[in-house]
Amino acid sequence: MMFYASYVYKPTFKFSLPSNLKEIISFSLYIIVAGSAAGVLLEIDKFMIPQMEKIAQVAYYSVGIYIASVIAIPTRAMQQITSPITAKDMNENNIGEVEKLYKQTSINLLVIGGLFFLLINLNIADLYELINKPEFTKGIWVVMIISLSKLMELALGTGNAILLNSKYYKVFFYLSLAMAFSVIFLNKWLINLIGINGAAIATLIVVVVYSVAKIIYLKGKLNIQPFDGNTFKLVVIISIIFAAFYFWNFNFHPIINIGIKGLIISALYFLLINKMHISKDINGFVSKYISRND
Repeated sequence: MMFYASYVYKPTFKFSLPSNLKEIISFSLYIIVAGSAAGVLLEIDKFMIPQMEKIAQVAYYSVGIYIASVIAIPTRAMQQITSPITAKDMNENNIGEVEKLYKQTSINLLVIGGLFFLLINLNIADLYELINKPEFTKGIWVVMIISLSKLMELALGTGNAILLNSKYYKVFFYLSLAMAFSVIFLNKWLINLIGINGAAIATLIVVVVYSVAKIIYLKGKLNIQPFDGNTFKLVVIISIIFAAFYFWNFNFHPIINIGIKGLIISALYFLLINKMHISKDINGFVSKYISRND
């Protein structure tokens, strides 16, 4: 009779802390707190308005915010793609590629966001007519003002990702805290002064000031910035189309009005973008689409 010794394998686990644990914890805490402070910018006004105005004003303001937030959709989609690329280039100290993507995302986001800005604000009266609640039209100027703040955020391109993935990430934390305190102060002053439009203006002021601060900081530290001559041309195109169509209304059903004006604005907008060579990516897409249909 033969006997076999039984052998039970007992796996062993080795656990060791990373050598840069302190830096990882510090970075994580800074980013978490900075994100929380930035969140104040989005929500604090909805909390402060009922303290100084009738509760119904929050509903008018919130609807306006949600409509204007459509403009920021391209940012959320593009961030998923560009953030890892920016992190890789920053880690490799490839500043040339960082600046190229910085400019590219800024102009492309502004082109798409500019179209959304025009379609929303030039059809806003018809859109509110579809809602069929006349009291909500008090939020029309909220839509316009917040739309402008969203355009400024789009113009920043990958600026936030560059800051977060650089050795200067702590600046993002301090700027976010400053934004939170600034918007609280401005809300308290401007809501008392002009109601819900004051809350929107407070957001616009804070977004513009701190976006410009980030752009100037990156220019000073890394010698990169997102704008060029095409940015100025795009702003002119958006301004001209807005001025030309703002008082142009049709007397049909709101849905038909939105459809007709939307088609005309979109066609004219992309025609000018293409003719003035604002964005190589947009031009390439338009040319490819046209040639495919030919």
